[in-house]
Order: sequence, then structure tokens, then C-alpha cells
Amino acid sequence: MNNRLLTNRRIRNKGQGDAIDPELAALLPAARAARNTLRDQRRGLTRDALAAQLRRDGYTICTSRVSALLTLLRSDTITTTTARIPSTHP
Repeated sequence: MNNRLLTNRRIRNKGQGDAIDPELAALLPAARAARNTLRDQRRGLTRDALAAQLRRDGYTICTSRVSALLTLLRSDTITTTTARIPSTHP
């Protein structure tokens, strides 16, 4: 099985208990920082924008990895924005 299919399968099954590809997990903090930079610059989070920002930040990354990171970031954003914040009032 080629690496791209394996990566996509791991991402697709993430919610089913499968681990994230360790190489993607290692790049996730950089991808989050790139996402935040794009947001600060009021630029949309697209595959091309994410790839360009990661490369500007010094990362060498192929398009299939960027696509996989984008999928993780989008699910990360959904989880973050839908999470409930505990009330500080009794």
C-alpha cells in the first residue's frame, strides 16, 4: 500500500481509535502555528496557503502531507469551537 493511502486511511479512521501517523503528529504544532499566522493575516485556510506558510516557516513538505494536515486542522477547529467551557459560577 502506498504511503498516501496509508496516511489518508489513518486520518479517516482517527475517530475510530486509530493513531495519527507519527510524522503528521510531529508536524501538527507547525501546522497550527501556520494556521494562526494565516488567520492573523486574514487569509483563508486552504491547502495552498497552508503549504506556502509551512514552507516560509522552513518546512519541506509534500502536497499530500499538507492535505492530511489540513484535514486534521479542520477537525481540530471544529472540536475547539464546539467544546464547552466550564462555568466559573456555581
